[in-house]
Amino acid sequence: HCIHNEFAYTVIGNREQLHSAFENVIRNAFIYSNPNSIVSAKIETVILENHRSALKLSITDQGSGIDDADVARIFQPFVRLDASRQRPVSTTASHALDRESNSNPHRKREGGYGLGLAIAQAIIAAHKGQINARNRQDGTQGLVVEIVLPVPLNS
Repeated sequence: HCIHNEFAYTVIGNREQLHSAFENVIRNAFIYSNPNSIVSAKIETVILENHRSALKLSITDQGSGIDDADVARIFQPFVRLDASRQRPVSTTASHALDRESNSNPHRKREGGYGLGLAIAQAIIAAHKGQINARNRQDGTQGLVVEIVLPVPLNS
């Protein structure tokens, strides 16, 4: 027996911009994950320090992770941490999600300009939210990117 509670929340903002931010984060998770691995998304409500409600979206991948000293840098424009976060050889699924590459699906993933997460951070900040990343702490290698967006009082 499973109990399922549904709650509806409204996030005030630009739908296209938020879609772009989420797409960039999710696409990165697929690009940097190993073939046949799992990328998961979790949405939960949290209470902020100011006692306001917020939605927290966590995207968890099974990639190589990032050196702890470099985690904050992934949100800076044009920063690529290829030495610590290598893109595995693409699979058909991850290749389909990468619009920057339309050549050989078996080549090493090297494309991109390091703008996706910087764009996501700018969009989330413009919506009065926060985005951060951390390496997984559950015994599996990978990265967790968390996006927190405030919920209006009447949601």
